[in-house]
Amino acid sequence: MKKNTNRKQYGKRTVKVCSFFLAVILSLFLLNDLFLRRIDHNSLRVDGYYLEDKDSLDVVMLGASDVYTCFSSGRAYQDYGFTSYPFATQSITASGTITALKEVVRTQSPELIMVEINAFLYGTDNNESIEAHMRKLVDNIPLTKNKIEFISKNVKPDEQPEYYFPLIKYHSIWKEYPYQLKMVSARLRERNRGTSLFKGYRTTATMFRPKDKVLNDKIIDDNKTKALTPSLENKLREMLDYCKSENLNVVFMRNPHLVYKRTYDRVRRCNRAAEIINSKIAIPCTACSYCTDGCPMNIPIPQFFSIYNEDMLEHLEEKRWTINFTNYGIIAKNRGKASECIGCGQCESVCPQHLTIIDHLKDVAKHYERHS
Repeated sequence: MKKNTNRKQYGKRTVKVCSFFLAVILSLFLLNDLFLRRIDHNSLRVDGYYLEDKDSLDVVMLGASDVYTCFSSGRAYQDYGFTSYPFATQSITASGTITALKEVVRTQSPELIMVEINAFLYGTDNNESIEAHMRKLVDNIPLTKNKIEFISKNVKPDEQPEYYFPLIKYHSIWKEYPYQLKMVSARLRERNRGTSLFKGYRTTATMFRPKDKVLNDKIIDDNKTKALTPSLENKLREMLDYCKSENLNVVFMRNPHLVYKRTYDRVRRCNRAAEIINSKIAIPCTACSYCTDGCPMNIPIPQFFSIYNEDMLEHLEEKRWTINFTNYGIIAKNRGKASECIGCGQCESVCPQHLTIIDHLKDVAKHYERHS
């Protein structure tokens, strides 16, 4: 009888101890998620992205402040009818951009991903190791394979526990209260609504009169290049390879910047980045359609170049058939074929990319009309 009583008491104590530790773990989780961490507009924007329904976004934009201050998802939906979200954080690193891209692939299936490439254009890779810039993204994404990969590649081993348990890093954040209570309240309201009201948009727009001379007019005709920082070029190529492996529809862009003498090198690094990106594409057409307006043969040049690039990207030039052979026939049925180009040169005279369109159309015709 006494033995049974001891067993019951032991069982009760075990349940109490387990319950205590469970309560401690849950409390730490709550503290880590809401109170003992720094919450700002970056946190709310990233958190809002994960509140979007899976596969509900048509367009996702990646980058830094150039993205979320220049683009309004609500206005885009109102005027053009597509859903979008700026998955961006202040001063994001190149490595962070790659991680954000992988998170987009994990959570959404957008028709288009737009990447602002400023993070790849710095003259050094110092930005990659600035803790505050890394944390603005990584502290706010869930514990996934992508987060673990980022931490293991970019954070010193002795500092990695702080990224998994923000409590270690932000144990003294209580000094920032009561201001932080406003941010905690904002995050709780956002989660309660189940959506971000402004879809990540935040602006600091104001009247700005620069003291230094602005050189934006000069860059229009400047096609000179400057080498990228080697480590950042490697990351750009890593991103391009990932886009290819996942068959992603990606547009790389440089959002509007005021250009000064001290930042002018980024313009030429951007030109070099464009060369690297275009080297992965058979025909670097931007689909502006200037070439089609005056084409006497009504050839849908951008559409032909687009499907041709798809086939060349996968090295399908030797294959007997792809779905794009059918697509080519459908497009050409009511428009001119690539082989019907008369070489007048009208298209080349207006192409802002200065493409040799006539020669490219011959390549398209050779590829898609070889069996006709």
